[in-house]
Amino acid sequence: MISRKFTSLLSIFIFSTISLTALPADNVKEYTLENNMKIFLLEDPSDALVHIEFTCHAGFSSQTQNTSGFFKLFSRLIKENNPELNFSTVECNADSSRYILEIAPQAIDQTLTKLSDAVFSPAFSDELFLSELTKLKKEVSDNAEELSTYINAAIDSRIFSDAPWKHDSGIYPPLFKRISTSSARNFIKDISDRWYTPQNSALFICGNFNTEKLLVSLRSSFGRFFSNYRIPAEKES
Repeated sequence: MISRKFTSLLSIFIFSTISLTALPADNVKEYTLENNMKIFLLEDPSDALVHIEFTCHAGFSSQTQNTSGFFKLFSRLIKENNPELNFSTVECNADSSRYILEIAPQAIDQTLTKLSDAVFSPAFSDELFLSELTKLKKEVSDNAEELSTYINAAIDSRIFSDAPWKHDSGIYPPLFKRISTSSARNFIKDISDRWYTPQNSALFICGNFNTEKLLVSLRSSFGRFFSNYRIPAEKES
């Protein structure tokens, strides 16, 4: 069975790929690696490219009051730290962070190895870390001065009064501005260790590939990472 938290993501994936390939949704095949990572494949030899989306269930709704803003920072660090991957899209949304690439079929093995290293074993230099943290601090500070941002933040704080930090507008500029680089690094490491794990992620691939060969490559790339962390989930009412 497909994990509930990825069902909506799979629907988006199927919709986008069908618009490109016109293949039946039933052609999507689901696999689970030994490390419990979900893989969804849609093979289409008529497509000239391979479309890859790595999705991690780590977005604004995963934030705490202390980590507000750092899930977005993490996704930006991943992008800027890996220019050779040439992501077409990197997004930190409410429920997830998405990393999308379009590559030539012959680049699959190399790309999967680099992508798995990027998301499951990141290493950010002090120079890059400070640069991206400074950029986000300035962005948060500048946005706080805009009337539309102030209004949105005020609305969110009223509607989501119990946890306004679980929304993009919930970053508190004065608090975020005072965060030290060392504290920020601790938050980023915690997000990496606890959230960017195989069992909390999924990989969607469609296009021109051979499924059997691709599975071998996936096991030797994404399949080599294991984690003891399991993200706590709120009890359903």
